[in-house]
Order: sequence, then structure tokens, then C-alpha cells
Amino acid sequence: MNKDLIAELVKAGLSGKSGEPGDPKNVGVWVRDKFKCVYCDKCLLEDTIRITTAQIDHILPKSKYKEFAELPNNQVLSCVCCNQIKLRFDPLNEMPDIRNKLSVSTFEEYRQRLIEVCRNYIKRQLDKKGEILKQSISIIKKYDKIG
Repeated sequence: MNKDLIAELVKAGLSGKSGEPGDPKNVGVWVRDKFKCVYCDKCLLEDTIRITTAQIDHILPKSKYKEFAELPNNQVLSCVCCNQIKLRFDPLNEMPDIRNKLSVSTFEEYRQRLIEVCRNYIKRQLDKKGEILKQSISIIKKYDKIG
């Protein structure tokens, strides 16, 4: 990873946590993840809303998996929307085949699969919200015609 790039971004104030000054570990996550949400692939340097609401997420929830909480590969760059949808979602619930194989030393081996399970979960939730949006707009338009 480019230490000079990270140092300059830290100096500029880039962070993964709202209101906190730049932290080299967090900025390293930004650089590793190419400044994009790992779940929806949106660029988080696109505008001030995205950069302001970007977050460092834990693939495996740190509340449930304390041994992975500070593991750099368990941390990913996320937009606020994806992070809020994911919240405490546990990808291991959908991957019982690796639950007993996963450890700090094997995490990297399973990382991409864990991210994919999270992406699929988020997509399902967004599809549901999209249907609610579509129905809500249709209902509102119907009432606008009456009034």
C-alpha cells in the first residue's frame, strides 16, 4: 500500500469515522478498497455527501466476533446506506460450512465470500425497499390526482 498516499490523505483529513481526524488505519481501508463502498461499488469521493457519510464497517459484526474486531481485513469501506442495511447482519449464518474453519489466520481465505454474502443480503433488502418505493409513489400519485 502506498504510504505516501495514505500520509497525504491523512493530512488532508480523510477519515472513515464522522467527525474524527484522519487515522492512517482508516485511510488505509479507503485506499485498499479504492475509495468505493465494497457492497454497492459506489465511489465515496463522488461528492461531499458521500465522503461525509462514508463509514468503516466490519464484515463480521464486532459486537459478536470480538476476535475479528480489529483485524484490518474484517474492516471495509462502506456507504452509510449499505452499512445501515447491513447493521448487525452476520454472513456466517448463511455460511455454516466455514464457521468452524474461520480464524484470524484463515480470515483472508474467506474474506471475498463473506463480502459476497453481505452484498447479496443488502441487494435483497434494497430490492424490497425499491418495491415499497414504487408502490408508495403510485399511491401518492393517485391521491395527488384527487386533490
